[in-house]
Amino acid sequence: ITLAHVREETGNGSGESQVGQLARELSQNDFPVTTEILDGKPGEAISELASEIDGTIVVMASISATGVGRGAHRGSVADHVVKHAEAAVLVIPPRGHLGQVME
Repeated sequence: ITLAHVREETGNGSGESQVGQLARELSQNDFPVTTEILDGKPGEAISELASEIDGTIVVMASISATGVGRGAHRGSVADHVVKHAEAAVLVIPPRGHLGQVME
């Protein structure tokens, strides 16, 4: 399992600590885990990482689901990864939005 966080200029570092915490939890349950802290545009960085590590699936959360022209209930980063990653992509809706997706 490779866990990744993409730093943006406006970031506060909370994503890095969340990735670290999740990595520790998974490691305690005998999952082999590596972490990647990336810089750049999130959609591009995630798609490139999936190619570099020869990932078979990208699982990511969608933070927002607004905007004309985007996929059903996908934010712009998730939309970019779905369109450009060479691996399969599973997008998890934001908390509280699952009922909307299922309708």
